[in-house]
Amino acid sequence: MRITASQGFAEELLSPPIPEFHLRYPNIQIDIIVTNQKLNLVEQAIDIAFRASELPDSSLRYRKIMSLQSSVYSAPDLAKRYSQGMSLSQLPCLIDSNLHPTARWPVVSSLGQGNSLTVNTVFKSNSPRMIRQLTLSAVGASYQPDIIVAPYVKKGLLQKLDVGFKPLEYPLNALYGGGNYQPERVKVFLDFVIDKLTVFFKIVAIICLLIKQLLFLDLGGLHQLVHSS
Repeated sequence: MRITASQGFAEELLSPPIPEFHLRYPNIQIDIIVTNQKLNLVEQAIDIAFRASELPDSSLRYRKIMSLQSSVYSAPDLAKRYSQGMSLSQLPCLIDSNLHPTARWPVVSSLGQGNSLTVNTVFKSNSPRMIRQLTLSAVGASYQPDIIVAPYVKKGLLQKLDVGFKPLEYPLNALYGGGNYQPERVKVFLDFVIDKLTVFFKIVAIICLLIKQLLFLDLGGLHQLVHSS
């Protein structure tokens, strides 16, 4: 079974469930092509393509896994400086050139219209992992999928920045060949991975909600909460 996915999705979300899948279905061989290019499923004989974007009209069928959001994150030291009066134009920014080759971040205005944000680029790379590591090292802020950085936010290593715009929401889909026939291996793999990702997304959503509540919980509320428990 041939699968394609972007580097970030493959390394962070797709690889963790693979060992368990292999134990359950040892006879299914998997070939994962990790690339940020959108390959032609028919020409490349690909069974499944995971893509986080709106889908063009085509003969391909798909299953929507869920909607994703990306936001601007930085290390606590940089977040503190930003909150103390640093302007957005002064904020050093790290660009994932796979997603934002023009060094502009997609956002949604207060009126709900799509827009793009020009930023102060200090570093660009086509490696999502490098961008995240430099973000953790306080080199700059970066535009990261909430689902990917939630564990770092939970540990206090990253903080979400308010840049005055809403994050863009986009679907995560699994694409496969058209027609009424779907190979059993494709159905089994999609059912398994989607089930695992759905559970993971629910856990992350709870973590994000708790973090959001803590950020807006004032000291008085915290004092009351402690003494009422």
